[in-house]
Amino acid sequence: MNWRQIALKHCSVVRSSNVDKTTHEGEVPVRLINYTDVYYGDRLRPTDDLMEATASLQQVRQFRLQHGDVIITKDSETPEDIGMPAFVEEGADDLVCGYHLAVIRPDKTQVDGRFLCYVMRSKRMREHLGSLARGVTRFGLRIDDIGSVQFECPALSNQRCIADFLDRETARIDALIAKKRQLIEVLTSRRQVLIESAFGGGRGPVEYFLASNGNAEGQVPMKRLLSRTIAGGTPDSGTSYYWAEDPEGAAWVAIGDMEDLGKTSMTARRISSEGLSAVRLKVSPPGTLLFAMYASLGKLTVTAVPAVWNQAILGLVPAEQCVDARFLALWLEVLRPHLSLIARSSTQSNLNAEQVGELPIPYLPVAKQVELVERLHPQLENMQNIAQRLRQHLPVLREYRQALIEAAVTGELKVAA
Repeated sequence: MNWRQIALKHCSVVRSSNVDKTTHEGEVPVRLINYTDVYYGDRLRPTDDLMEATASLQQVRQFRLQHGDVIITKDSETPEDIGMPAFVEEGADDLVCGYHLAVIRPDKTQVDGRFLCYVMRSKRMREHLGSLARGVTRFGLRIDDIGSVQFECPALSNQRCIADFLDRETARIDALIAKKRQLIEVLTSRRQVLIESAFGGGRGPVEYFLASNGNAEGQVPMKRLLSRTIAGGTPDSGTSYYWAEDPEGAAWVAIGDMEDLGKTSMTARRISSEGLSAVRLKVSPPGTLLFAMYASLGKLTVTAVPAVWNQAILGLVPAEQCVDARFLALWLEVLRPHLSLIARSSTQSNLNAEQVGELPIPYLPVAKQVELVERLHPQLENMQNIAQRLRQHLPVLREYRQALIEAAVTGELKVAA
């Protein structure tokens, strides 16, 4: 198979869209491909759930999409998100590319659009485009920089063979990932039902929650069973984070670091003793129950190492003479699907520390709590172990998918015609 190096500008037309999301009187109605459509989608079609907007006739002529086009993210807050591609499987007269995106229209006599999209998805190309992006707080690519990008290109018939191969293999991997995610969702649902049935006393969990408000018979506000709550903090802009052998340091936990229903140990960042002083937070010991008040509302995890956390998280320390920590965690799982009923209205559901403290919890002797936990433990542990193994497969499959693309579009993997 003969490969040649070619620049994008010599085999395609590259345009940067200026079509925004607004609707203007006198313009043409269009279906708009937005940044998120490209960032989260491999393939684009007019039948997708797209935003309706308007564009001028000139914009429609210039940025109307057709089969074989490749769209990439041109602007982003980080260089790592630059150059994410999507392939236009089907065009339409009113299908138009939105702003912060660039349209690459390959010369079909030289380049297959599917092959080009896989090239743009390769790690090597993404890193190169990221290095070309310019900016400080927001980064962007110039059209000239995109056009100057070079890639290895075999004969057109070989490109189609490679694209066919990757279409089949990535679809197979994607189906396997989707199946594993579905199994995780089933296990999560069964876990929820099992816990709710243990707490519900014959009533549905929603009714049980609505009837309580901290005043129902046999329930008390959660704050009465805690020895203390530990607020998170917001680090100063000058606070230094680094991985260092600092015995006075600690894991810095954000919601993305929280392992749902597991133990959080290794985190993306570690805060130094100097940083701790700036944040003015004391390091909490392992075993602290963390509760997400924003974003993934109600997400729970337990610290496995000394840690501090950001302002979106509340640390809960049970009073041992009043409540078993495992019982508390199970009850918060029961409440999690219904927390939006009391969450503050905003762009995202969230609670404050006072609202968390007022959450109702059944008041049982500690011995009874332990009995309930021990009765559920074998089944819950088995479900969690299976779900954890399935979760561990997901990044492996995603890495294999990426490696397959990388090898095929560089010629390292020989694809038979």
